[in-house]
Amino acid sequence: KKQKEKTNKTMATRVWESAVIPAAINVVWDQIRPLDFKFNPNVTSATIEEKKAAAEVGGLRTVTYKDNTVQTIKLTELSDASHTISWELVISEPAVSYVSSAHTLKLRRITSTGETFIEWVVDYSKDASQEVIQDARFKGQELFKALAAAVSA
Repeated sequence: KKQKEKTNKTMATRVWESAVIPAAINVVWDQIRPLDFKFNPNVTSATIEEKKAAAEVGGLRTVTYKDNTVQTIKLTELSDASHTISWELVISEPAVSYVSSAHTLKLRRITSTGETFIEWVVDYSKDASQEVIQDARFKGQELFKALAAAVSA
């Protein structure tokens, strides 16, 4: 009997990127905490919807990018104690090619240098393509570069 060759078509649906930002954790956190991406040159605006407080978990934000993409994101976690912020993509125009994505940025103090270690994790639904995953890696590194530039200015 011939045995069918098994192929593994499972793709990683988690992106993890990290960097060291040459600034104190409180300076970096002040840029990230509002979840308005003002430090990102690709973002033209971010507005809080539904008249909720900026730090209110469950609050929605509409983020507009230079390429005219408009996305609504929902704040799902905000912790000043652990310097962690999380959000989910709710709506995107134009539409994205996957069902869902959940993002988390976490900061850690580097005690020996006073710098900040940042990690960004994105969990995509299983229908995210390899192109989506690779694009997310690129965007994560670009986000870190923009953040480093903003805190050094």
